[in-house]
Amino acid sequence: MIVANPIVESLLPDLLALLDAHTDTLGQRLTHMRQLSAYTLERRGEPMEALLDQMERAQHEQVQADAKLSAMRATLAKAIGVPAAEFRLSQLESVLGPRDATALHLRRQQVLALAQRLRSEHLHATVLLSEASRVNHMMLDALTGATRVTSYGPDGDKRYDSHQGLVNAER
Repeated sequence: MIVANPIVESLLPDLLALLDAHTDTLGQRLTHMRQLSAYTLERRGEPMEALLDQMERAQHEQVQADAKLSAMRATLAKAIGVPAAEFRLSQLESVLGPRDATALHLRRQQVLALAQRLRSEHLHATVLLSEASRVNHMMLDALTGATRVTSYGPDGDKRYDSHQGLVNAER
């Protein structure tokens, strides 16, 4: 039997609003990560700078939203008698009525799904940026002669053997 908890019931609309805002923020961050990858592949520096500024602002907003959600979690944990460190939204679902539990469950699933997609997109962007950095370093090394670089043609024949750089920075 589910016993009504007036504190939980009064906080539930605010919690659902916070989860909706969190879903929106995660969706925005997912879009930013996809744009970052696209701009990197397209070598579009100017829009990338603007995007990086947007991402920084979004990060600050995320920190504020996380603080609000953490405070809400602590209040709800206290209301249902669970230590804040052990509190989970799934525990809250068990003390809610069916309609409210369903609403909370759906929002929780949305957040989890978006967080997983964001992790995946973040990994994709990290690998892409790492590879772009590696290629740029390799090209700079070939130009300056910092290391010996050999390139090969499509048939596997040796095209260029760099004993000295293409650019002499000392001249």
